[in-house]
Amino acid sequence: MEIQMNGIDISQYQGVIDWKKVAEDDVDFAFIRSTICLNGYKANGYQDWRFQSNWENARKNASIALGVYHVFTAHVDATVQLEAIDKSLVGKLPDMPIAIDVERRDVIDKVRNTELLVNFLTAVETNFGKPIIYTGAWYWNVNIVVGDWSRYPLWTAAYTQEPIIPKGWTEWMFWQYTSSGIVNGVSGNVDKNYGKFAFDDFEEIDVEMTDLAVIRNGLGVDSLQSGTLEPGARLKVKKMWVEVAPGQWSKLDGNFKTV
Repeated sequence: MEIQMNGIDISQYQGVIDWKKVAEDDVDFAFIRSTICLNGYKANGYQDWRFQSNWENARKNASIALGVYHVFTAHVDATVQLEAIDKSLVGKLPDMPIAIDVERRDVIDKVRNTELLVNFLTAVETNFGKPIIYTGAWYWNVNIVVGDWSRYPLWTAAYTQEPIIPKGWTEWMFWQYTSSGIVNGVSGNVDKNYGKFAFDDFEEIDVEMTDLAVIRNGLGVDSLQSGTLEPGARLKVKKMWVEVAPGQWSKLDGNFKTV
């Protein structure tokens, strides 16, 4: 069953976010910028300067689905970009496929730009699973060679009454419909999105606990502790909040490794 949800996407430019207030303001999911391989971010391993704090605070204070997005920079070697993504995701299990933001004009030649993008997307899929492509028709239709891109879920940016779908797709998974949204807990404007998905569509992942994890009697940070998961315990998960037994939930927040 397809579910439409409300979401936001954020980066360091939103400053300090009160994630509890965000979750209480009808926000179901958030994409957080993780990485962008520009010189200004090199000292931070090419990570968004607020990525770690945004991720940790969102996981701690908001029971919403979380994803990450990486900004594709065509002029930077794919290996450098992949390493930056990999390091940013240590100890994290996003609830959604990684999104690749494609809107920079680093390489002017359309054919070369497309070739570099294809190579990068292939490498991302090999290392992190099939990604979502974030872009807009205003960019895509001019800077990318037209073809069938439907193997990748589309996150389209179109500040219009109806979503505009770039060439190569017939449907969208996410639609960023404004860049001037207002959400409690975020100072100033924020991008707002609709998402069409179901958690059951996400790949099931095997994880092993690396240290003690709390089991609670409900889904949420305010629920009561009712037990623990010992190091070495193995689980199959699709979301960060895992029902380990009927009515017993554990939040996997840095206490696991994928196996």
